[in-house]
Amino acid sequence: MENGKYVIELKSSSAWCSWQRNAIDTTKDFQIESSMLHVSGITNNGYGLCWGELDNNFENQYTFSISANGSYHIFKRINNKVEDIINWTSSSYINQGNKTNKLAVTKSGDNLLFYINDMLVNQISSELLFGNDVGFEVNYAQRIEFDYIIIRQNLTAAKQSIIPQDLQLYTPNFIKGGYGSPRPTKIQKP
Repeated sequence: MENGKYVIELKSSSAWCSWQRNAIDTTKDFQIESSMLHVSGITNNGYGLCWGELDNNFENQYTFSISANGSYHIFKRINNKVEDIINWTSSSYINQGNKTNKLAVTKSGDNLLFYINDMLVNQISSELLFGNDVGFEVNYAQRIEFDYIIIRQNLTAAKQSIIPQDLQLYTPNFIKGGYGSPRPTKIQKP
């Protein structure tokens, strides 16, 4: 933690994901929401949310990422091979440069809805997830500060109020994992 933020800083061409084990019940509706700040580094590669991760291996998961130059990307990693679900797409809803953005992924029935700064940017049919881990992903040389992560189940009830203590439920036990070399120069965890 640095000034109350979860920080991931990479210095080379690698990727890193930190996640919370068993964070969601994939058979029910859920929402994952986080606010993140691009502090420095490249602007043409992604950072954002990962979910549906299985077994801490970073090889099977889904990712919703944005770039500081104004695009988003939705993909899945199967046996460590990336398969695009939505190719890089520009969006005027992204606050470009070293600014804060809020991302959310919502599973509602048979659909996955993707939000940037509270604006719906895409929707796809929900797919079977590999597992139930949730977290953050950063790709290539950039420093990202994550302000919070909120995971909601039973969306009807959860939308009525968000309690600040929700943050403490999901940030303390993140597990780090990644690929590439070298390892991140700075990962500060709560």
